Amino acid sequence: MAYTQFLVGVDFAAGPSQEIVIAGDEEDEATRAMVECVRRAFLPNKVLLFRPPGGRCGIDDVAPFVKNMALIGGKAATYWCERFACQAPITDVEKLQKLVAREKRLLALM
Repeated sequence: MAYTQFLVGVDFAAGPSQEIVIAGDEEDEATRAMVECVRRAFLPNKVLLFRPPGGRCGIDDVAPFVKNMALIGGKAATYWCERFACQAPITDVEKLQKLVAREKRLLALM
């Protein structure tokens, strides 16, 4: 069992990994839909972070790169980052679902 977990760690270190930050209010339906969309997807090297408005939970201290990631026009936003670069924030759940589906297809090709 330990050997298998070691291989998981090697795969994560070899990358690429995705850092996915969802900024939004945990009571908002769109925020919940975004979190659920990413959580349901099998993306083995994803790191999912949640950033409430104002960084109330101290996430800014743990992951300083999320400090400037916030709601866009009062809407929940997903920031999809890979290899130290982030795509434009996504505020539409359907667009996020398409991105997740694309990433799953790419993973299947590997």
